[in-house]
Amino acid sequence: MPLHPLTATDAGAWLSTLVAGELTLLYKHSPTCGISFEAADEVRSFAVGERRVRVYQLDVVRQRALSQALAQALAVTHHSPQVILLDGATPVWHTSHSRIRATALADQVQSRLS
Repeated sequence: MPLHPLTATDAGAWLSTLVAGELTLLYKHSPTCGISFEAADEVRSFAVGERRVRVYQLDVVRQRALSQALAQALAVTHHSPQVILLDGATPVWHTSHSRIRATALADQVQSRLS
């Protein structure tokens, strides 16, 4: 599944569209950070073969207010790069920086869908 740009302007409205029991991955990307580009490659590698999880990418520079609102609404301290795995609108796992690996993402999804 491809990475979908997160185009929402309101955190609460976007979160309300997510369905409990369905997994969504939110990838918070900074276009000014080298580590973010490495993380983006990992997220893309994960997303290519993954059909069970919709993957969204949020540009934390251009969408700073949305990024901050999501951090607050999800009660997950902001990092960049960062991935947050959601079951509906509930965060079930997150990690950041060099710990973002396609294998770790796949493992987390598999453990939640087993």
